[in-house]
Amino acid sequence: MLTPVKNIFMYRERYLPISETFIYEQIRNMAQYGPHVFYRELLDESTLFPSSNLYQYQDLKTTIEHFHNHNIRLIYARFGTGGVQMLPLKRVTNLPMITSFHGSDVSKQIVKKEDYAASLPELFRKGDMFTVVCEHMRTRLITLGCPAHKITVLKSGIDLGKFPFQPKVSANKDEIRLLSVGRLVEKKGINILIQAFAQIAEKYPNSKLTIIGEGEQRKNLEELIKKLHLNDRVELKGKRSHQEVREHLMDCDLFCISSHMGSDGNVEGIPNVIMEAMAMGRVVVSTAHAGIPELVIHGETGYLVPEKDVVALSDMLIHAIEHQSEWSLLIENGHRKVEQEHDIHKQIQKLEQLFTNLIDTPRKDDKK
Repeated sequence: MLTPVKNIFMYRERYLPISETFIYEQIRNMAQYGPHVFYRELLDESTLFPSSNLYQYQDLKTTIEHFHNHNIRLIYARFGTGGVQMLPLKRVTNLPMITSFHGSDVSKQIVKKEDYAASLPELFRKGDMFTVVCEHMRTRLITLGCPAHKITVLKSGIDLGKFPFQPKVSANKDEIRLLSVGRLVEKKGINILIQAFAQIAEKYPNSKLTIIGEGEQRKNLEELIKKLHLNDRVELKGKRSHQEVREHLMDCDLFCISSHMGSDGNVEGIPNVIMEAMAMGRVVVSTAHAGIPELVIHGETGYLVPEKDVVALSDMLIHAIEHQSEWSLLIENGHRKVEQEHDIHKQIQKLEQLFTNLIDTPRKDDKK
């Protein structure tokens, strides 16, 4: 007999950017808990993420009525900013609350939003538990004042069934196909990758670089591509569906993300697309940035270079192209690591156990 599903409240201010498909995968794959998802802004991309329990957040009174009508057992706030916004709800209901942190909410947003930064001490005090996607972010949260015993590393996960393992253990080096996926924003380092690719294009005249993603830096990147005379070699594909990303991963020879800390302090967690590339059996070249080295271990599960180093990145890409005898072991190790540590079903089981532990823990009156 199936265990009855328990209802929880999940809050994401903006539902839902295509870059946050990982949140939707978590919503739709929960087994023991039924998330009632509340938002303040409904994005055009929301049509890609249908849910029968999707509601617009209106006010405290209406939300509390919903809690009573649906026997909501727990508050799950996505991103630190969401946790701060849900503090009034936590105060009134005294329900257990988990807040998930993902990257910009421990870096850029702290500098950009003074009121958010000022509210973090209360969030850390009143919140029952906080999840982070990597050890690097756990350390950062402790530095910001969060009690270590309240933090759990809950790694991002992917649905391995959607990313079949079809390893690419060799390729025609004269026609290498390089892929990158990420928003066209500063911290993704797409400009660094394009400059590094200029050296690849010179050495391998039939090589191609495909970049999937959209963002504020598109115009600057188009100008850079033109300046480097790479118009017929580098393609900015814009925003693409998850299915199209999978197809491009299948077609590419090497995958590269050149993330770095932004000038505003913005950092990554571990980009899910790296997990997807490794799951499908593609060699990954990336940077020693934030949580990435926890997944891409240099010489073991992929290749790493320092942040913002064009020469090092181009040299490493050339090394990968010229040393294809190394690909098989890197791919095997990378695939195994993703299976062991980033299977979404395993991670959701851990998350749901956190929910159960908090719900079953006797509550003290914490409305002060």
